[in-house]
Amino acid sequence: MSNIIVSPTSGVIEFNTGDAGISEFHTSTAPIRIDATGGNSWITGSSVGIGTTAPASELHVDGSITSTISQRVDTSTSYTFVIGDQSNIVACANGSAITATVPPNSDVAFPLGAELAVVQAGAGQVTLTAGAGVTLYAADSEVKTRVTYSMAYLYQSSANNWIVAGDLTS
Repeated sequence: MSNIIVSPTSGVIEFNTGDAGISEFHTSTAPIRIDATGGNSWITGSSVGIGTTAPASELHVDGSITSTISQRVDTSTSYTFVIGDQSNIVACANGSAITATVPPNSDVAFPLGAELAVVQAGAGQVTLTAGAGVTLYAADSEVKTRVTYSMAYLYQSSANNWIVAGDLTS
């Protein structure tokens, strides 16, 4: 039984499950509700809803999302992905061929579903290679960027297994 209702004139906040001194609210059965000036924000069990009172997944956003990513520029001819590359872009900028290695999960524990992106930012083609115990799955086994500004996208489908797609050649 918990019951925290605040309102200072309807900024809301409501953690509720019982009637321990109820002071209204309980809007649409509330296990946690934060609502500043009319927008809907809900945490229900393990789901978070923004702009919705009924989240249909772990994170459910009803409305626009703004997201930015970082770009790491690497000018070497050998690069190994690091945890900070997840959901960002690695720009490989060298005039010579570049090897970009996906390390084994034992070295870099990317979470399941991690995404990596690499762009050939110079004349040197980027060849994606698998570290020890890692498997790269690519259409026609093509794991090399084609030309300057070609990109490769990697998705970790399970520990040490990555799906590779993009503007690639063999």
